[in-house]
Amino acid sequence: MTKYSIDEFEKIGQGHRVDIFIVEILKYLKENSGKSDRKELIQYFIEEDDIVPSEWITKEFPGKNGTYKKFDFDFNFAKKELQVSGFLKDIRNVLELSEKGYDLDFQKFNLEQDVKNISAKYWQDKHDIRIAMKKKSKQIEQSPEKETVISEITTDNWREKLSKALHQMSPKKFESFARLLVKNMGVNIDNSKGVQVSNDGGIDGFGYMRADDFRTNRVGIQAKRWQGNIGRVEIQNFVGALSMNSNQAEYGIFITTSYFNKNAIEAARDSTIPITLINIDDICDLVAKYEIFVKPVLTYELDDYYFQD
Repeated sequence: MTKYSIDEFEKIGQGHRVDIFIVEILKYLKENSGKSDRKELIQYFIEEDDIVPSEWITKEFPGKNGTYKKFDFDFNFAKKELQVSGFLKDIRNVLELSEKGYDLDFQKFNLEQDVKNISAKYWQDKHDIRIAMKKKSKQIEQSPEKETVISEITTDNWREKLSKALHQMSPKKFESFARLLVKNMGVNIDNSKGVQVSNDGGIDGFGYMRADDFRTNRVGIQAKRWQGNIGRVEIQNFVGALSMNSNQAEYGIFITTSYFNKNAIEAARDSTIPITLINIDDICDLVAKYEIFVKPVLTYELDDYYFQD
């Protein structure tokens, strides 16, 4: 398959992009024990995939209610089509190959026949059911594909809201949030070294983490609120700052409200000082894990059984 630039990837249209994601998701799962969550797949697309441009994952587009990511729609359509065609199971946002998926032979795989034709019948059945329901209730018709995928995306809508809220915070409030985040990770900020609120709303500072054997490690911290991906230069600058005699630290934590591109990840791995990279998905995971000003909500989605005669 062709390696696309971000402009080329957008121009090929959503249908073709969904087809690419179908193949790439299957390929990743087949090569990685058949199981993955969304976060691992996103990291794969950013760091390793040689088809999808990494910038596409985080690119935002203007919409009626603010900005949105076309990647979310592409990914969710692809995931749904793999589910209805029997290749994939989605259990609480963990994707796992079904028996049919595990048995898949890519040499014999036909995207149109094995996935698209089957999913087309599913979409048509959903369409017919919703048309009948809306005729009874006299509601305005909406395409079944859009309705279904939007429903799936909103299950993780709190993550999108958190991301936007962090970008809209004042620099001082974001500094407070970053402090609270690293504190829950077990790091105590060293106020004597000074913590600076930078122009991009991030913090630069130092802290200490105590290990189980009572050994204390010095940690350098940086947090950046960026819309675009963090690149190699930002990581190298961070490592350089940590290497100064007055700032020497055993390891560093770099937090961003976006993602790290492939070059940034490689720079962190090659660094003589170990660097922990925390992207927006990791932030959301940590906020949920430590319940930092959030609370879990249990909900249910009705199956088609309730809408069929």
